[in-house]
Amino acid sequence: MLTKQKFSKSALRKILSGFDLGKLKEIKPLATSGNITHIIKTNRNNYLLRLCPTGPRWRSKEEIAGELELINRLLKNKFPVPRPVAAREGEFIISWKNHFGY
Repeated sequence: MLTKQKFSKSALRKILSGFDLGKLKEIKPLATSGNITHIIKTNRNNYLLRLCPTGPRWRSKEEIAGELELINRLLKNKFPVPRPVAAREGEFIISWKNHFGY
């Protein structure tokens, strides 16, 4: 599990400031095998933030776009997957110091 790669709380807050998610209540890391993932709790809803790690599991912006394309196809066909949330600027893919995600 990728538990050693982490983002500081201030970096996560900076990333989340690009979204209109409501008032932040909690950021909780989630151990995964391929991404750096956090559960984000706000006064409006719960969200999942996924960013690619450094090293052999690093993924390009195009790979993230492919994953979002798959998620949107699953949503269109009524599969129960989390719906991607656009940032305030309308972008779905985020970038933080060469970590891409959504």
